[in-house]
Amino acid sequence: MESEKRILESYKILQSVKATAKDTGYSWNRVLKTLSSNGYILSETHSEILNKFKAGRSAGDIAKEMNLNIKTVQSYLPRIRPVYGENISENALRIKRSREKRKSHNI
Repeated sequence: MESEKRILESYKILQSVKATAKDTGYSWNRVLKTLSSNGYILSETHSEILNKFKAGRSAGDIAKEMNLNIKTVQSYLPRIRPVYGENISENALRIKRSREKRKSHNI
């Protein structure tokens, strides 16, 4: 992803979330989320949020415990990308079967 690469390169030079946001034109939240998703731990608060999240706490619970806005907590959490094709919903399976059926009739 080009935006992710641009954010990471800028942060490596500037070493500041705010300066990186200004340099790249992306929001503070976008920069923070990208850095977090790429393994950067940016503060004690960030570290504490990650530890609580890894221990199974929800973003809402963490926000209440730490007296933070839930959006702030969510900004510090890395993006969780699901494995493609895993945990397919019933509706998605129904659509897939329908498409396969149509495709087999058109050949």
